[in-house]
Amino acid sequence: MFVKFFKLVKECKPKFFVAENVLGILDDQYDVIRKTAFRQVEDDYALIDPMKFKASDFGAPTSRERVFFIGYRRDALSNLSKEDFEKQKVSEITTVAKALQGLPTRINSEWLSEEQSWRPVKPLSTPYFKKYVDGNIPDGMGDVEAVRLYKEEGLISGNFGTRHSPEVQKRYEKLKPGQNDPVSRSVRLKKMGCALHFEQEPVQTKEAIKRFVPFTQRHIELLHLAKPLDYKVFLIGSNSHHRSGIVLDKLEIV
Repeated sequence: MFVKFFKLVKECKPKFFVAENVLGILDDQYDVIRKTAFRQVEDDYALIDPMKFKASDFGAPTSRERVFFIGYRRDALSNLSKEDFEKQKVSEITTVAKALQGLPTRINSEWLSEEQSWRPVKPLSTPYFKKYVDGNIPDGMGDVEAVRLYKEEGLISGNFGTRHSPEVQKRYEKLKPGQNDPVSRSVRLKKMGCALHFEQEPVQTKEAIKRFVPFTQRHIELLHLAKPLDYKVFLIGSNSHHRSGIVLDKLEIV
């Protein structure tokens, strides 16, 4: 796939290209693949040395690090360097909590059509992230009506419900986390622990929420069972694959 991408660049001859991959592509065992790919375009394109960037450095709510291969046609663009991209790094980190703020927290399983999936979203209260979400939509980018509905009426699409048949539910109830479903061949996901800590002295409803729960939509539902009190919640997730804690953000229950 990596070599094929560069063959397409050679055929299409765009002004520039961006290829993204996991860090492992830089391992010695892939030297031949990289050299074969670069050979496709090196006559017409200037190649910037591979650059490692974290998505969070540019405002995305994830710290995932990837390596980027960028090149530009010598007859179309002036010199580019890694410094040009370093200058674009942002000064404020966008957490998952900030990115999801205002989105619907409960999806009805009856919302199955495109029309039903359009639901109101609360305005972003974080000026920094709001600027990138609301103010950086290039002209002509995206569906015109969808952009209008979001900006003028505060509506977003994609809030589809998931409805499983009783047969599917019974099959998955028999599976342990990590086991494959024999029909769909999909894996029953492993649960991720969610530890909740409260700044103030916990009351009964908070005690119920403090228990470890699956780190999915379930913890959002539990939070909304609590009464609207003035306290903050620290969400700390534990990912079994990375074996590291993830501090999402301080969230207010209002």
